[in-house]
Amino acid sequence: MTVRKGTTVVAKVTGTLRSGVVTVTLPKLARGTYAVSATYGGSTTITGSTGGTTLVVNPR
Repeated sequence: MTVRKGTTVVAKVTGTLRSGVVTVTLPKLARGTYAVSATYGGSTTITGSTGGTTLVVNPR
């Protein structure tokens, strides 16, 4: 998974797959809005895919 602030990559992390769900741990991010994209390369039985969303980090 890649996390960007504007065009700058601020984190690249790899998830752990368990029972069809991927879990990732992100580093501490500063307040702001980030673009998050994830890519699954696929396997011999499952087609690869790509998706994305916006992540908003608010102050405490």
